[in-house]
Amino acid sequence: MSTPQQPHGISAGVLLVELIMSADRLITASEVAEAPATPDEWNSATILGHLLQVDEEVWIHRLEKLLAPDYVERYPQGLSFPWWEPDPVTTVNRFAHLDRASVAADFLAMRTSLLMLLRGATPEVWNLPWRHESRGELTLSDLILWILEHDEEHRASLLNLAKG
Repeated sequence: MSTPQQPHGISAGVLLVELIMSADRLITASEVAEAPATPDEWNSATILGHLLQVDEEVWIHRLEKLLAPDYVERYPQGLSFPWWEPDPVTTVNRFAHLDRASVAADFLAMRTSLLMLLRGATPEVWNLPWRHESRGELTLSDLILWILEHDEEHRASLLNLAKG
């Protein structure tokens, strides 16, 4: 895979490495997180579960469409995606009672699936435009930076749990 230079000055290869490093940072932060102070707060398994869900239900779903070989022919004007995140109550019900380590392993497996989708992206694909209803026009690089931003928001939550 070639690593095209992006408008942000970050190569595709660096973005891919950052995706897996971000997952590692999240899992490491989850290892030191303590039980939340109130029942309304998410525990570390729930936070990692949310990230797993977003990778699976948001990011991978969008990547599959953007990376389709017939994307340009099917969507000559580009795609537009709405804002969407998994339901927080469903997330708590699914993950809060699970072992953090098993959820961490599932999250890492899902993040690896996301990376596998990206590994064959051509330089042209990295620059294909698409739209998001609240973020405007984006490229694949923008999406990866957005994933990393979302990861960091939740890593901060995990680090806050570590402070107690």
